Amino acid sequence: MAARIAALAGAEEGPSKFGGGTAGAFSLHGREFAHFHGETALDVRLPRAEQKALRGDPRVVFRKSSSDWVEVLFPTRADEDFAFGLVEKAWRAVADEGPRARVKRRAAPSRARSRRDPADPGPA
Repeated sequence: MAARIAALAGAEEGPSKFGGGTAGAFSLHGREFAHFHGETALDVRLPRAEQKALRGDPRVVFRKSSSDWVEVLFPTRADEDFAFGLVEKAWRAVADEGPRARVKRRAAPSRARSRRDPADPGPA
């Protein structure tokens, strides 16, 4: 399965940002879209519309609270093909978004009182 995922255009394998830093995670444009939990389970980041269609499927485990991620179980070859199809959907969703611009966040202003000269009127 890992080789199939790695073959997706632009997919990069590395440590997971969400799966406890374990290896076996895949990202595109810096966004993780899948990571493994053992040999026959992986978490897949899927759009809500895709998730809705999977409700009731015993191979898909949903989080207790709302999440972009679902766990997919694939103990058989047919289940692996099913899981890979979901990984492809997750990869395509990230590919369709394209690279995100990296936004530098400004540091929040300090709440500490400054020790400026009381005679200084400050910026003009």
